[in-house]
Amino acid sequence: MNATKRRIEITVERRRVVFTRRYGTQYGWCPGCGRQVQMVTPDEAALLAGLTPRTIYQRIENGTLHFTELGGGTLLICRDSVSAIS
Repeated sequence: MNATKRRIEITVERRRVVFTRRYGTQYGWCPGCGRQVQMVTPDEAALLAGLTPRTIYQRIENGTLHFTELGGGTLLICRDSVSAIS
């Protein structure tokens, strides 16, 4: 009996495209920096830093990131403090 060997090759391609919709840059007062800076949402901060939103919230809680909370529970993060960790 003649055994035939087969070789199967599988190639997987992955691409990631991220779209961020901007209607205008948002600036606000950063209590940590003590000045007017560009502010971003937690999701935008996660994209900028290459982290998960959960990690962003953990860094807010431990004081690594500067933030301000607007009425209605909206949280904005100082982009300069995000840049410092990435």
